[in-house]
Amino acid sequence: MSTESLRHHPNLQEFIQNCQGRHPDDEEFDIYNSVAPGNAARASAAAEIRDVEGPIVRKIVRQIFDAYPFDAHHDLAVMKATRDIRMVVIYASLSMLLGDPDWFKNKLLFWMKKIIQAFEFPDKLPNKQYIFKDSENQAAIQKLKPFQRSIYETFLLLREEMRKALSEESYQEIEPFLQLGVEILSND
Repeated sequence: MSTESLRHHPNLQEFIQNCQGRHPDDEEFDIYNSVAPGNAARASAAAEIRDVEGPIVRKIVRQIFDAYPFDAHHDLAVMKATRDIRMVVIYASLSMLLGDPDWFKNKLLFWMKKIIQAFEFPDKLPNKQYIFKDSENQAAIQKLKPFQRSIYETFLLLREEMRKALSEESYQEIEPFLQLGVEILSND
């Protein structure tokens, strides 16, 4: 991850403002590339993420709802889960474009963590296994409070599904931001 943030670049302020809560469109990528031509790999990754995000988020919601009884505890659970996962993807991608993990942490993750964890999500259904069955993730899951487990699995699943769907180069660009999501959203 580059340490030089583009967040305060004067020629990207409108771009940043317009892309709050959504992926950049092709014209906005052209603006970004004209301002930051050295970041073509980030722009390519962000475009690839935009193109795969919808099916990935829908798949994650299905898998998580199969293991955890969200809809029995929360109104409009599918809609809210889909929205929240999408926002993490969108802001992770925008933060990647800006080269600014601190903005990602401060702009979204700490704020969203309070909202997500306030829901007191239920633990998995008794007859279901955790999605991640490897010993490392099982150990991590067992250390979490029951309401944190589904959050951990959701955003770990997001990271893994992005790894499968993206080119290796694009995944390498976004992975540190997705990992921040796993760590911050699911922990105290």
